[in-house]
Amino acid sequence: MSLTSIIYDKNPIEAAHLSLMLKRKGQEVITAKDEGHFFALLKRKKVNCILIDENATDIHKVLKKIPEERHHQTKIIMMTSYSLNQIRNAYEEKGVNCCIQKPIYQSNLTDVFDKIG
Repeated sequence: MSLTSIIYDKNPIEAAHLSLMLKRKGQEVITAKDEGHFFALLKRKKVNCILIDENATDIHKVLKKIPEERHHQTKIIMMTSYSLNQIRNAYEEKGVNCCIQKPIYQSNLTDVFDKIG
């Protein structure tokens, strides 16, 4: 079964790089251009995973709104440039399943997807 993921990262180079890595893993990948596009995609497309950059938007507002728009089985992966130890617990309390530190490498990405199942 192929997984479908949405990437929301305002840096188009990082989004393209991440998209390529996920496609190599056999995933269908959709890249959101902005917050409005992100929520429109969530409304009309069933996705298995959301990869969202911590700095892409008002992340706390978005994390509150995501449960309204998604199926409860959808996993959320937070991408960050900060130390994982500093942010992991705070985001997991807000519904994030896993955090990954940038820059993202294929091995890190594989580990994260293995962790979240």
